[in-house]
Amino acid sequence: MAELNQNRIIAENISFYLEKTGKTQRQLARFTGVSQAAVSGWCKGLKVPRMDKIDKICNFFRINRFQLLVYSAESTQYLQSIPI
Repeated sequence: MAELNQNRIIAENISFYLEKTGKTQRQLARFTGVSQAAVSGWCKGLKVPRMDKIDKICNFFRINRFQLLVYSAESTQYLQSIPI
């Protein structure tokens, strides 16, 4: 159960920073050296990136690990305000 929660937190934070920075999953995939499908899986919470990829994701967004790996009320509120 904790693993699912961590996947969700990382997924929400990656999606938040993609939206906030105006960057795409494709750009993140190229930067981290993975497929776009892998990034999509991260954003959906289906998979969690390996630690080396987490470091690259942080470099891509210019954030620290804490900002990516820990629940953020800001990211959750931001994502809930995006119309679907």
